[in-house]
Amino acid sequence: MQNEAMEEMLAAIDWRARVAVPVEVDELIDAGVIEENGCVLFRRLAEATHPGRDDFPDDTGYEAFVNHFHLDDGTPSGAVTLGLRVARTVARLLRVHVDRPCRVILALDGVSASIRFHVRREGEEWLSADLAEYVEPVLV
Repeated sequence: MQNEAMEEMLAAIDWRARVAVPVEVDELIDAGVIEENGCVLFRRLAEATHPGRDDFPDDTGYEAFVNHFHLDDGTPSGAVTLGLRVARTVARLLRVHVDRPCRVILALDGVSASIRFHVRREGEEWLSADLAEYVEPVLV
């Protein structure tokens, strides 16, 4: 699923452009995920200081907060290409290591991308069901 702004970004991409995944992002993904009190978290991000689970209304919101990082390539096309590459890698990691369906979210704000994920749970949503509500490009 994607909104109209993301469709426009994808249509304008130079798919031949090469982008390098930052070493720290590769290390984050390579460290894998852990399950903590029913929440699936990037191992490295779970170890960082952040608000606790009790500071969020539900598990989905907590996961989306903890499992969030930014990518900056410096160009809109590079940010989209890098974001898509990393989002696909995260999705593969989750398919292999998590036995529940997950949602990977790629959002763009011009020259940088953010990636986050959460387990899909009945009755809990992090994003609006209507992606058209978002001004920034969003891909789920």
